[in-house]
Amino acid sequence: MSKGKSKNGMQSGIHISYKRFCFILAFLIVLINALAWLSSGFCDAYVKYVFPIFLNTWGRLMGLFPIAMGDVFLVFTVMWIIFLLLLGIVSIFFKGRVFDITKRVAKNFLPYLLIILFILTINWWLLYHTTSINETVFPDGSEYLASDLVELYNSFVEEANTLADTVPRDESGIVYCDIDINTEAIALMQEMVDTFPLLKGYYPIPKQMGFSAFFSQQYITGYYFPVTLEANINALMNEINDPFVTCHELAHLKGYMREDEANLIGILACLRSDNDFFRYSGLLTAIGYLKNAIDENEACDVFTLTVRRDETYFDDVFLSSEAWAEVEEKAVVSTDVVSQVSDVLVDTSLKVNGVSDGKISYNRVVELLLYYCSET
Repeated sequence: MSKGKSKNGMQSGIHISYKRFCFILAFLIVLINALAWLSSGFCDAYVKYVFPIFLNTWGRLMGLFPIAMGDVFLVFTVMWIIFLLLLGIVSIFFKGRVFDITKRVAKNFLPYLLIILFILTINWWLLYHTTSINETVFPDGSEYLASDLVELYNSFVEEANTLADTVPRDESGIVYCDIDINTEAIALMQEMVDTFPLLKGYYPIPKQMGFSAFFSQQYITGYYFPVTLEANINALMNEINDPFVTCHELAHLKGYMREDEANLIGILACLRSDNDFFRYSGLLTAIGYLKNAIDENEACDVFTLTVRRDETYFDDVFLSSEAWAEVEEKAVVSTDVVSQVSDVLVDTSLKVNGVSDGKISYNRVVELLLYYCSET
């Protein structure tokens, strides 16, 4: 640190020079990431004692705004980058004043970028290196039996077939929720503290995505935004997805960053509910993962699967045809291209953060489900 001086030579306060500020941030980013990769114990302690402080302060502040502040951040950042690029192009042809402005804007963008990378480090990347639920439950790498997999699938399908008749439906036969989804989801998450200790405490109210059409092209139902500590939900998807997705994203907000763990918590939370719509949402999600596991396991071929009613297929849809039409109408780039690029980015992001099997890790929820359902 250095001490600034006023015009009369007196010290006017303490400030950190530009270079020193950037160096300190860059050093902290590297150091914390290195510690995260080297010590799961360090990450466990951080998520338990430090991360909740940010959620209870910065997360609460962001929660006061009715719109998703992550959308505001994204728009601001993109506009800044575009402005900087345009200035750079113009400065090639016009030196002097324009070039000086470009340098100043670029100089200010660097600490902004480092601050964002620091926030991503402590609110996102570090959380991938905690001790996983899988390590705790299956320390010896035990495997489940095909018979157990089919038995759980059949029991879930039987209940889903029954709930297809009891869930509320509108005049068109579309299922809808008759209670406040956010209130029920938060209550259910807090009820699971004994099983998942990190779920205790404050929860911000999930917000709808401002760019739901674009994210629908990527088949994204929701996301956790680490910069603003918000849970964001796709506003265009069918409501049957909302209970599970809401609980899934809230699990991320509590430090369960791995997708299989958030999937598990989201499903179990829904299954704890006395509300038919919530249970139906969790069951349909679980059935999808279980069926994928059955299809990939030849040992399951000798067993008979319970037949799903047509209604369960009709209800288990990401977007309605009308919503897809709205998405395609607004699309700047084709959905196929956006989806393919998104798959690569998500898969790469997971692998960079230590999830070796990338997007396939979502499916690991099956063995966790088998364990926790057998314990209840």
